[in-house]
Amino acid sequence: MSLPSIQHLLWALPVCLAVHVTEEFGYPGGFVSWMQRHNARRVKGTRYYVSLNAGGILAGCLLALTVSGAIGFAAFFWYVAFLATNGLSHVIAAAHAKRYCPGSVTGVLLFWPLLIASAMRLLADGLSNWPTLALTAASGLAVGLLFLPVHGRR
Repeated sequence: MSLPSIQHLLWALPVCLAVHVTEEFGYPGGFVSWMQRHNARRVKGTRYYVSLNAGGILAGCLLALTVSGAIGFAAFFWYVAFLATNGLSHVIAAAHAKRYCPGSVTGVLLFWPLLIASAMRLLADGLSNWPTLALTAASGLAVGLLFLPVHGRR
C-alpha cells in the first residue's frame, strides 16, 4: 500500500477535524453534557466549543492552502500532533469515567493514523527530517497534554 500524497494529507487535517467535531456535537454528540457531568467547573457553552472547533477547521484549511517550506510543514505536523493528543485526552477521559466520551472514536481512529502517515510522507518526500519531526511532535504533544485535565474528573 502506498502513502497518500502530501496534498491529500494536508486536506485530510481539516476533514478529520470536521468529522471529529461532528462526533462531539452532531452524531452522536453530547460533548457539552458529558463535560457537565464529568467536569462541571470547566464547562463552557456549546457556542464556545463549536466556535473554537470551527476556528480549528479554518486553520486546517489555511494550512492546506498555504503550506510550503520547512516551517510550513512543521506547523502542519505540529497541529496534527496536537490533535492526536486531543484524541488521546478523550480516550483517557472515557477510561476515567468508565463511559464513552464524545470525540473518542474519531480522535484516535483519525488523528493518530494521520500523524503516522504525515511523518512517513514528510520523510519520504524530503520535506522534513527525523530531528525536526521529533521536536515538532514533542512540542505538539506537550501542548496537547495541557488539555488532559479539561476532560478529567471533578
